[in-house]
Amino acid sequence: MYTQIELIKRYRLQVKGHQGQHLLVDPNIQKKIVELMEPARGEEIIEIGPGLGALTYWLLEAGCRVAVVEKDEQFVSILRQELVPLFPDQLTIVHGDILKWNVDQIAREANLKQKQFKLIGNIPYYITAPILFHILDNKTQLTKAVLTIQREVSKRIFAAPATKDYSRLTLAVRFSAEAKHAFDISRNCFTPKPEVDSSTLTLSFSGGDAPDPSEAEAFFYLTRTAFAQRRKTLLHLFLQDKQLKKAGREQWLKWLKELGVQEKARGEELLLKDYLFLAREVRQHNLM
Repeated sequence: MYTQIELIKRYRLQVKGHQGQHLLVDPNIQKKIVELMEPARGEEIIEIGPGLGALTYWLLEAGCRVAVVEKDEQFVSILRQELVPLFPDQLTIVHGDILKWNVDQIAREANLKQKQFKLIGNIPYYITAPILFHILDNKTQLTKAVLTIQREVSKRIFAAPATKDYSRLTLAVRFSAEAKHAFDISRNCFTPKPEVDSSTLTLSFSGGDAPDPSEAEAFFYLTRTAFAQRRKTLLHLFLQDKQLKKAGREQWLKWLKELGVQEKARGEELLLKDYLFLAREVRQHNLM
């Protein structure tokens, strides 16, 4: 049995919790997460931030070919010593920062043959949002992602409109994928123990279908502007923006009225469909 605790003791590791390194040491939770992937023998899977290979091991045991991207040099060294000899033809280790690698680059580096992949990862707490946005940017190369993130970020993803957790991230995920909450994980299942609990969620992508690039650009521009200063109204923010203000106050009032939105509405009050409507109008009026 390949266990995290054994490896930590064997290599006398000082895991850097302050750098977001929290290793999942509960084997039952590890298996539950991997089961969400529905791994098939021969399938190629990308894993980000494998640490000591807690999830990697179970994927390899299921017969998958796995390409892992790991930034920490000591983890890379241990993976090469411990897992590569056990699964020499199934595991490829990419030593690097996931934020600097896209899916196409990982696939080429690992000599993966599929055109689309499943992705799995226990996301470091301190850079959760940047990694999530990076994954969404690569969605056309993905079919599914199973991610373990801090509970607070999960609340933002599944937040209802007009609440403090409703955010640009909420809308970005809903624009890009079908998200489902799988289960929560106690902080006691990790070492070193983090200060917060975690959640595991699944993201299902549309199999390569992508919206019109110009509409996507407008959507993300609008949501970024709308949540830049949450206390200010949408109308104020849009009329202060150098691109969006070209439409003029009356046009923006007209669009908000068509949505049934009050003049003093703020960004968290609009639904995904409302931002999609505004994105189409912005493109049709050549504001971007």
